[in-house]
Amino acid sequence: MGYGYTDAKVTSDFAVTDRGETLLSAEVGDRLPYVPAQTLTAGLGYAKSLFGEITLDAHADASYRSNVTTQINSTAAGFQVLGGFTTVGASAGVGVGEHWHARLYCTNLTNQVGVSAAGAVLRNADFYPNYRDQYVMRPRTVGITLSYHLR
Repeated sequence: MGYGYTDAKVTSDFAVTDRGETLLSAEVGDRLPYVPAQTLTAGLGYAKSLFGEITLDAHADASYRSNVTTQINSTAAGFQVLGGFTTVGASAGVGVGEHWHARLYCTNLTNQVGVSAAGAVLRNADFYPNYRDQYVMRPRTVGITLSYHLR
């Protein structure tokens, strides 16, 4: 298990200007963008020898990320608060001897649509007034791996 708490905030006021125009400013206490205040991870694994050279292993994990902002403060263009999300994964495998291993796995088991990053509103707002680039997690993925290890 792991837990992280990060209090990433601006420690002094600042402004970025160009020819007298303020492009970006922040005040003491504004959150840094894309830094979650809290993260939590947990994993559990199990392995057992069944009989002969056949082994069984299983794994489950979960991770949580609290919300993040996309800009330094709410006055910056493209500011959004991206909600926190939790993901879960699991797998089970069978090993035969020391060389062969097969695994059935599933990532993002709950099919969570977690937005990890987002861009500003597109410039062509006449056609798409609320359109933003968003980067979402990979959807639920189920697969099988078969491996042969040289030893």
